[in-house]
Amino acid sequence: MASTNAGPEYGKAQSNYLAAKDIDEKIFWLQEMIKFCPRHKSSEKMLAELKTRLIKLRDKKEKSRSVGKSTAKVIRKEGPQAVLVGFTNSGKSSILNVLTNAQSPVADYGFTTIEPVIGTMDYDGVKIQIIDLPAVNHESFDKSIANSADLILIVINSYDDLSKISPYLERTIGRRLIVWNKSDLMDYDAARKTEAKLMMLRQDFIRFSCVNALNLNELKKKIFEKFDIMRIYTKEPHKERSETPIIMKPNSAVEDLAEKIYHGMSKNIKETRIWGPSSKFSGQGVGLKHQLKDLDVVEFRTK
Repeated sequence: MASTNAGPEYGKAQSNYLAAKDIDEKIFWLQEMIKFCPRHKSSEKMLAELKTRLIKLRDKKEKSRSVGKSTAKVIRKEGPQAVLVGFTNSGKSSILNVLTNAQSPVADYGFTTIEPVIGTMDYDGVKIQIIDLPAVNHESFDKSIANSADLILIVINSYDDLSKISPYLERTIGRRLIVWNKSDLMDYDAARKTEAKLMMLRQDFIRFSCVNALNLNELKKKIFEKFDIMRIYTKEPHKERSETPIIMKPNSAVEDLAEKIYHGMSKNIKETRIWGPSSKFSGQGVGLKHQLKDLDVVEFRTK
């Protein structure tokens, strides 16, 4: 470093490179070393060596990918599923950590998430699977997971991020919610202009900050509402309702709930009683065609 007059940025990149735990981190920090390497005659040899090392690392990674393609992480979809997508350092991992029980790695350098990290958000007894995907511009970004998810949480730090992320989401089928993260770092005028632009898009968005948990409860509520599902509780005669709801699709009838519970044995039900939004009075007796509503409590009596 002394002979080439490399600056502090190069020194930091070199330290992080030497401490890197995997090949992706090594490649990233080696690129930073090349970026901050001095450009003069005495540093030409060092720069050439760095570039050669980078080529070798990329070749090594490509070979490992071709050999281990079948080792890609398989994610089983369990109930409602949302994915966090965005660029590196947008705060996706921090959002996952505050929403769920996950511990996704967080650091002040890029591409810390190099494979999907799964967490579970509990909202009034409903378990929602949330997946932090690698940055959209990283080669580990799994479009197949994003394409099949029920909800896409698009994490942005500025309005311009949206147009840059959109090409990666062309085949997604899930609903979308824009999570404007780190909005607390903007000054008042910049934040006001960004909010006005987002409102013009007529897409659902929310301002958020992991630092002070700005709108945390509102974000959880918005995520839940995006799934358009019903929570139906069951109870046994003379007992309290169940603590965990059964998740049903909108417009489901008593018969649909019975089939989900009894698996083809709904014919054995002799009486159904309802408490909640769809009942005219507490404990109303209803038939199998009765349409349920969110937060209903259903009691079955069988033959």
